Amino acid sequence: MRTRFAVLILLLFLSGAVSATDVIYHLHQANQNKFLTVLNNMENMLKKINIQNSNIILILQGKGIQILAQTKASGISQRLTRLQQRGIKIETSEQNYIRLNKSAKIQPLPDRLLKNTFTRLIELQQKGYVYIKP
Repeated sequence: MRTRFAVLILLLFLSGAVSATDVIYHLHQANQNKFLTVLNNMENMLKKINIQNSNIILILQGKGIQILAQTKASGISQRLTRLQQRGIKIETSEQNYIRLNKSAKIQPLPDRLLKNTFTRLIELQQKGYVYIKP
């Protein structure tokens, strides 16, 4: 059900029916297919919007950070780096990032480390960000 809602919001956004340009993508699972779907969605959004007037944030939490360490060969890290170069911000749970980065050098580096992911999600939604969780 959540997936259908997220797809609906994304479609409305891409069609221009929703004018919000501030978006949070939230991943907390080590599911490569979901991660790839989010990357595709962000890349498609960038084709339709002016990133200079937008804020797109990918928040990785828990096992969502692990996917970066597990999938270096799949090209996910390179795609994320390109998205960062185009203006998308990556934020991660500080505690999980530091723990995982000791054993596997995670790339790309996040733009911001979060003390509390849920507090950040609430803060951004109160500012009007659209929340998308695959």
